[in-house]
Amino acid sequence: MDNSDKLSSWKEIANYLDVEIRTCQRWEQEAGLPVLRYTDTPRSRVFTTKKELDKWLDRSGKPENGAKQVPGGVLKGSIILALLIIVVISVLFIANKNDDKNPTEFRIINQDLVILNSKSSELWRFDTEVRNLWPENRYRNHFQIKYFNGKYNKFPMIIIKDIDNDKKNEVLFGIRTEDKTNCGEIYLFDHKGKVLWNYKLGKEMQYGKEIYSGDYAPTGIDIYDLNNDGKNEIIIISAHLLYFPTEFIILNLKGTKIGSYWNSGRIADYAFLDLNDDGIKEVILSGMNNEYNKACFAIFNPDKISGFSPQLKDNYKYRNWIKGSEKYYLILPRTIIDKMSPSRTFANNIIVLKNGSLSIKMWPSGVYFEFDKDLNIRSINLSDKFMNKMKTTQTFINNEFSAKEYVNDLKKGIQYFNGKDWVLEPASSNPIL
Repeated sequence: MDNSDKLSSWKEIANYLDVEIRTCQRWEQEAGLPVLRYTDTPRSRVFTTKKELDKWLDRSGKPENGAKQVPGGVLKGSIILALLIIVVISVLFIANKNDDKNPTEFRIINQDLVILNSKSSELWRFDTEVRNLWPENRYRNHFQIKYFNGKYNKFPMIIIKDIDNDKKNEVLFGIRTEDKTNCGEIYLFDHKGKVLWNYKLGKEMQYGKEIYSGDYAPTGIDIYDLNNDGKNEIIIISAHLLYFPTEFIILNLKGTKIGSYWNSGRIADYAFLDLNDDGIKEVILSGMNNEYNKACFAIFNPDKISGFSPQLKDNYKYRNWIKGSEKYYLILPRTIIDKMSPSRTFANNIIVLKNGSLSIKMWPSGVYFEFDKDLNIRSINLSDKFMNKMKTTQTFINNEFSAKEYVNDLKKGIQYFNGKDWVLEPASSNPIL
């Protein structure tokens, strides 16, 4: 080895490469700097030659202006790491920025709907121009989802979700007021607060000789993909402020009505169940029918919701009555407890069971009617609530009550509309549907 070519320490190697000693030691570990040791220990003296270093430098990148440059492998790795860090920071910044502009929460301040982001910062507000708007705590009890409180369903009246699948939250909002007036509108806003559309509820209608005003209020709004096409529909229950007409409405995402069904009585619940195993869930509505003063429920194909409930008396039948598109319409018998109550009897809760059965809960008795997919009655459950109330009646005290016999009597009181008349056996209102 030519002594003039030999470098015998870290200091000499660093001076030749014009870098710090620690840089040379790092390059040995990370970039294969060609050094040898006198003994095979990390702390032993190192040596190499200028010739070997020059070869290594040539492989890693030629020096510029006579300076010994950083090895290309190390430089390339550093650049890639820096770029990755920049990309990650940018992505996080953009995501955080988008989240800051995405509606997630709300406030009601006087007559204004105020929309907030995830950090509770105000994004935008909408003046409803309604002085007696529901306060925030009322809307808070009707936010996002439907839930059952034991007596009534609390339907959503404000929904903040990605309704149209554009990865940004829209706001669906129903106007409700403390005195139930001036509240017949539904709004859909985009994430920036732009009104995409507003839908006005109700119309003047004549039943028999009576003309009812167009004063309606939403009792519930919701979203659901009714036909499994990947696009949500808007569901609205609209009830007259004073009288029985109630409309079940389906809108598309543009706010256009694509389905409407009128019931001569209140609609208390809705649910979805695939009755004929075709992969599409039927729409189920329950409530009461004022003409018969009984609980009722009806079943529809989701793409065929139209017409009016089956009525016999003119004062419950719309003047321009159109046959309803329901596949089934049933009325359920009133129990002893129902007859004792001053309240109207209605089917206040639909429960879809895992075995495909349909359970209809009654108010005020608490009795459950369970049907199979062909609408045959499977069982009637005389609930604890019903039995506890029965124990106070004279019929029970006199030992004149048999639960088994009573259930059989109730089963005989279930009536199906066959398109023309009420019958006691399962029958479809529209067999062709």
